Amino acid sequence: MHFNNKHSKKVGMPPGSLMYTGEARSETVTIELTEYDDEQFVTSKVSIETIQKLAPTNKIRWIKIGGLHDLQLIELIGKMLHVDSLYLEDVLNTGQRAKVETIDDMLFLTMHSLKYVAWNNIASEQISIILKDNTLVSFQENNTPLFAPINERLKKNSLNFRKKGIDYLLYTLVDFIVDNYFIVMDHFADDNDALEDELFNDSNHVSWAKLQAMRESLLFIKKSIFPFRDAINILVRGDTPLIQEMNVKYFSDIRDHLMQVYETIETYRDLNAGLKDMYLSNLSNRMNQIMKVLTIISTIFIPITFIVGVYGMNFSNMPEFQWENGYYFVWSLMLFIVIVMLLFFRKKKWL
Repeated sequence: MHFNNKHSKKVGMPPGSLMYTGEARSETVTIELTEYDDEQFVTSKVSIETIQKLAPTNKIRWIKIGGLHDLQLIELIGKMLHVDSLYLEDVLNTGQRAKVETIDDMLFLTMHSLKYVAWNNIASEQISIILKDNTLVSFQENNTPLFAPINERLKKNSLNFRKKGIDYLLYTLVDFIVDNYFIVMDHFADDNDALEDELFNDSNHVSWAKLQAMRESLLFIKKSIFPFRDAINILVRGDTPLIQEMNVKYFSDIRDHLMQVYETIETYRDLNAGLKDMYLSNLSNRMNQIMKVLTIISTIFIPITFIVGVYGMNFSNMPEFQWENGYYFVWSLMLFIVIVMLLFFRKKKWL
């Protein structure tokens, strides 16, 4: 669930050195090329050689890279678009903080896609995007068809999608990632409600580890979203000519959605803190109940222990030793004391 961080391997290397810092992968890196305009839409899986031979075009070109462990391919894309190696280094660094940078005629964006897998198991995948001229290149950590719904919308040309420019394609990709945040938070809300019900019904079965794991999940999601919100502000301000003024409103909408997710995270962090307080309070109450029972038992045995201690002194001139029914009398006295004390405790509602 946590960001993979292998910066130690890069210590001493010069800036811009290309090294993949994510999990080791053996699957083949996939390349999908999509080209479209108002009239046409073509998409297909291609090879590195095809990318090398691409000629300039007036169509919008979207190159999807599925996998980051092929350094030769990443370097080729960089040379094709004349991208500084520092940005390619950020693409390969899967622990990169979400950010947006604009340099003259190029825009670089990196963010994290989140997916709910199971309780307290949220998968993260770094998505990087390079936008230059009429070409958009998206980089994923693996070759899953993450953006398949976007391809379908382009194919159907929903709401004249293909007429709205390459910056609208960028917006659509980012908006798709943000929409998945809401899905993750919905699952998280269900998990939190289930944990809360479990705590109310039987707090003995709710462990501190569960509550702590929930807190760590919230921090993990916050770490993905908080810098992303600040990065989107750069696009909202319209600091780059790559974003048309008419499309700035869409990125503003994304910023609002990120703010909504962030506020939801803060709400659940407060709820989690409240559940922890409740858990500790229940734990304290159970301990107090145990101590009360043990104290009552000890209190009952104090006078009994006194009586047994007195008649265990073995003095020869103790007259009670000569009583014919002394043994039964002492037992009756001790039982009477126990019954009286139990009735007293019950009257005081200590039992």
